[in-house]
Amino acid sequence: MENKEATALISWLNSVSGDPYAFVMGAFPWREEGTSLEHEHGPEPWQREVLNLIRDKIINLSEALQIARASGPGIGKSA
Repeated sequence: MENKEATALISWLNSVSGDPYAFVMGAFPWREEGTSLEHEHGPEPWQREVLNLIRDKIINLSEALQIARASGPGIGKSA
């Protein structure tokens, strides 16, 4: 990775460090042709809600994991 690319990546990571939803939106290839997320706009609504609760410090990571584990099969926990 070139220095310019590394600097840009570090800058972006700093900009989303307190916002897990913003990180997820930038880190995954949502709507990119040829990817498994080609037809996806972003996380499921329940995932977005949990990410925003983490951002707003309403729940912690341990509580977020309990929510994810309590969810049923096939609802996008792996994303």
